[in-house]
Amino acid sequence: MQMRMCRSLVNLVADFEEAKLKGVASDAEIQHLKEYTEDMLLACDTAGKLVNALTKLAENQEKDKPKKPAEQPKKTETKKAADKTETTDDLSFLE
Repeated sequence: MQMRMCRSLVNLVADFEEAKLKGVASDAEIQHLKEYTEDMLLACDTAGKLVNALTKLAENQEKDKPKKPAEQPKKTETKKAADKTETTDDLSFLE
């Protein structure tokens, strides 16, 4: 949004100079506006580069994270109890 505003200011100054209007603003004021918009455009462009770099870094960190292995089902005590029961049943059969 700020980039659009700065570009609008650049166009405004260009239109003003093309119309060759005098007495509305001093040459120093117009020069200051030009420098300001140039600085702001540079700042916005730099900020965009920083955002892109941080976004890429975050994406790369997500890709590099070790994936958690799928959780293995926990062994239940029921199976062990069933084994004991079978063993007990087998022993009672021998008696």
